[in-house]
Amino acid sequence: MRDPKQIYRRRLRNLIARPLTFVLKLCVGTVSWHSAQRIGAWLGRRFWKLKKRDRTRTLAHLEIAFPALSAAEKADLGRRAAIHLGVNFAEYLHLAHRGPEAAVAHFEIRGWEHVEAARSQAKVVLIATAHCGNWELMGPVFRSKRKVLTALVRSMGEEWMENASKRFRERLGTQAIARGESGAAGQLLALRKRGGYLIALIDQDIRAQSVYVPFFGRLAHTPVGPAQLALRWSMPVVPAFCERLEDGSHRIEFSPPLPPFDSAKELTAAITRVIEGQVRKRPEQWVWVHRRWRRQLPDDTEYLARDLEGSQSG
Repeated sequence: MRDPKQIYRRRLRNLIARPLTFVLKLCVGTVSWHSAQRIGAWLGRRFWKLKKRDRTRTLAHLEIAFPALSAAEKADLGRRAAIHLGVNFAEYLHLAHRGPEAAVAHFEIRGWEHVEAARSQAKVVLIATAHCGNWELMGPVFRSKRKVLTALVRSMGEEWMENASKRFRERLGTQAIARGESGAAGQLLALRKRGGYLIALIDQDIRAQSVYVPFFGRLAHTPVGPAQLALRWSMPVVPAFCERLEDGSHRIEFSPPLPPFDSAKELTAAITRVIEGQVRKRPEQWVWVHRRWRRQLPDDTEYLARDLEGSQSG
């Protein structure tokens, strides 16, 4: 049974968040791209200063990943990560009433030839990525190439947030399939039949069938469903990441497909290694506030973890 206090806090948070998001969307949507980013940076600084619990969690995670950094260095990195998320949020608000063309004006694409080569060899290509940079810009990238990107996403738990996210992604050219939702299997089968591009972010501990693989030297509960699909459908796996540049634009870079693997766990571990490499490259552009290592095993034995609440396969 849920704690009544938690239910009350959640309702109160939603009561405040919905109108506040609406007002911010109206305000940020009318200013320039760079002005929106400045507003987002301000929001990120306020978030870092005021949200003590999230600040403490971020610093604890940075201690796991970068123990050699001093306390001051970890605090500076955490603050910059909070600013980055604030800028991401403002960019979403800025693009909420615009189409993918507005986003295209602010990014460069590298390595698209790897996507084309993979698509020439298979009907469906898996784009493996993470919550790095402004990851939602992947949809406009594919739209700019006259392709449709389908994303595996998780439920956000609130209907208004689900609807807002769905509208935002569709406006930017991304079709979404919610893990575990009714109709998800049918949507995946339709994608397999027509062919195309499936993107999955596997860098968070979510309620999905998962395996434990190393991430920054510690086992992390990681969704295995995308790797299972890749093996089952013989999909090439193309790593891709967004990265915000100093001038406020973005670079989206695609890498050559990963080599074949015999098991979904091995493939999941390989994708996670690539993700770790990108996070090490630009650590301020990852979501350190997420509880990435909240589930742990007593050792590193082979283990297939299923969420205790019975979630369906990712």
